[in-house]
Amino acid sequence: MLKKERFKMSAFIVEDKTICAVVNFFAHHKDLQFLRKRLKEDGYDLEAEDRSGMIKLAQDMHDLNCRAVNVRYDEKPADEWHPQPFMFKLVDGYSMIDIIKALSCWLYQCDEGDVDKDPLYVLLNDIVGDLSYFVVARMPEYERSDAWK
Repeated sequence: MLKKERFKMSAFIVEDKTICAVVNFFAHHKDLQFLRKRLKEDGYDLEAEDRSGMIKLAQDMHDLNCRAVNVRYDEKPADEWHPQPFMFKLVDGYSMIDIIKALSCWLYQCDEGDVDKDPLYVLLNDIVGDLSYFVVARMPEYERSDAWK
């Protein structure tokens, strides 16, 4: 079996806005209650009034991304690639497709060493699949398909 490292081009710390967009979307999209419940079971209460669950998820995503970059480039600590402290901000205006792409980018940047075994990585990798299905299952082509017959 080929090792994934052969094909990996680079790893970097995603922009704060990428993580913030994902977390805000998870917390506020009206159709994602199933996702918020799942995240809450894993310690991320995105509906907490003080936004502590949102902040914790965003910070944990940033920290995992830094860990992956440290695995990839052990000669330079990740905080040198991202010298400012991570800042969670409220943002909106992103579509589900934007969020799937942002989360996929984050997952790719975190796919170094054994980081892909981290429970947060595993959870968000599952969630990107759930979101993708959520989009596809609502497409006219999906409704018209008779492939199951």
